[in-house]
Amino acid sequence: MRGSVTTGLVTVPINVVSATEDHSIHFHQYHLEDMGRVRVRKVCELEDREVTQDEIGKDYELTRTQVIPITDEELRNLPLPTAKAIEIQGVVPLETVAPLRIGEGYYLQPSRQVAAKPYRLLVQALGRSNKVAGAEYERSGRERMSPRVRTP
Repeated sequence: MRGSVTTGLVTVPINVVSATEDHSIHFHQYHLEDMGRVRVRKVCELEDREVTQDEIGKDYELTRTQVIPITDEELRNLPLPTAKAIEIQGVVPLETVAPLRIGEGYYLQPSRQVAAKPYRLLVQALGRSNKVAGAEYERSGRERMSPRVRTP
């Protein structure tokens, strides 16, 4: 993902790179009698027939009988303030971060040569002070906060 780290008046263009790999074992379901693969099929409840991905939409359920259809285009155009940006909200001591509560890890790297110096200065300042930046960011259409800070 491309974006930027912002703090105050400084904006640094960055790339976000996954720091972890998935080494989980993934299983498939199969029919015990003939070893045929069992799959999940998407079926329309009203027509009782399988539908393709092109025939599937999203909606927001106000009540059981009242739903509002929502398109992917409308979701993409939602004004998330943190879209493509990692907004630094504050700086906290490193020891206040609960490492076990941090989910997936990502590395940030400057996306252009011109961004390398301000990015390096930010990283060095945090390292020298033994602090980490708490930031808001958007991923998968949701705003998130990172890192999670331990409460005393």
